[in-house]
Amino acid sequence: MAELAVRSVVQKLGNLIVQEAMDLHGVRDQVEWLERELRRMQCFLKDADAKKNKGGIDGERVKNWVTEMRDVAFEAEDIIDSYMDLKLRGQQKDGCIGFLERYMFILVELIGLHKVHVDLKGVKVRMHELSESRTSYGIANIG
Repeated sequence: MAELAVRSVVQKLGNLIVQEAMDLHGVRDQVEWLERELRRMQCFLKDADAKKNKGGIDGERVKNWVTEMRDVAFEAEDIIDSYMDLKLRGQQKDGCIGFLERYMFILVELIGLHKVHVDLKGVKVRMHELSESRTSYGIANIG
């Protein structure tokens, strides 16, 4: 009976580990997507700033929406920077290193990738909410 319960728990944990590994494997593609999206956001924000300086953006809804988009863009930059730091640290580790040091390095890298993955999911949600709020609150195209 106890063996069956342990087997069930081990199987569930195994499935979770496999899912996490698949998620972490896709982090690079997600970061590349985020970089492309960030470039689009930066272009939009430049256009919005130019229009604001000419007096073309009015209304608190639009100003607030642009501010929120700028906040998401800063978050995206931070996530990309974190990912790049992880990759640079990985490239700097070469030569002969001990087993324990290598194990610790891999563990730190996996924890870092997990954080990037979680943060990416959060930014995607915020971007989706921002997109939806344009329709909900009648914010027209700014550019």
